[in-house]
Amino acid sequence: MDGNLLTLHEAAAYLFGEDTDATYKRTWRLIKSNDVQTISSGKKIYVARAVLDDVCGISGVPGAGQSLRDSAWPIRDQESNSG
Repeated sequence: MDGNLLTLHEAAAYLFGEDTDATYKRTWRLIKSNDVQTISSGKKIYVARAVLDDVCGISGVPGAGQSLRDSAWPIRDQESNSG
């Protein structure tokens, strides 16, 4: 994940710390709801890392996206403990 263009799977891992079906879909919804420009090549869809940084308010430092991941974990933990 060194490049400036990320596949949706790489973007999911970048934003949420893991590449699962759920984070892939969450990333796709985030991109669609914010009208983020993407690049398509065949079946692959790419998004610029800088655009994700801007949309999500992430600075270009190591571990970027961590604050976004941290904000999602308490919600998920509360949901799993509620039932």
